[in-house]
Amino acid sequence: MLEAADARGIVTSSRRDPSGRTTKGGLSELDPATGAERFFFPGSSVHFLALGERVLLASRVRRKGWIDRESEREVVALDREARAALLWRMEERPVHLVSDAHVFCSPGTNGDPVLDLVRGTPA
Repeated sequence: MLEAADARGIVTSSRRDPSGRTTKGGLSELDPATGAERFFFPGSSVHFLALGERVLLASRVRRKGWIDRESEREVVALDREARAALLWRMEERPVHLVSDAHVFCSPGTNGDPVLDLVRGTPA
């Protein structure tokens, strides 16, 4: 399923990894010119949230094997330039990109609603 696209890539999600690495599914970024996979971020409960120039925001279950999995979700920031390396994470809450540099989120435990998109620290 197509989640988002920009000049850098096309983000898709699936319930199953087409290359067979895992049966959990996850998010992929494809090169828009060739269709080649740039990265794959696995997880059966990974959901796309937002796409910035360098950062992809997603939601995922924090603990594996937890009985009430959906209550244990977190927001993760993935580096699109480093094959989906984890930049930062926080407890799940609504997030909205303000720009390619900042993200607005409902105040969580730190109380800061605007964060630097790459570092996850108060802007």
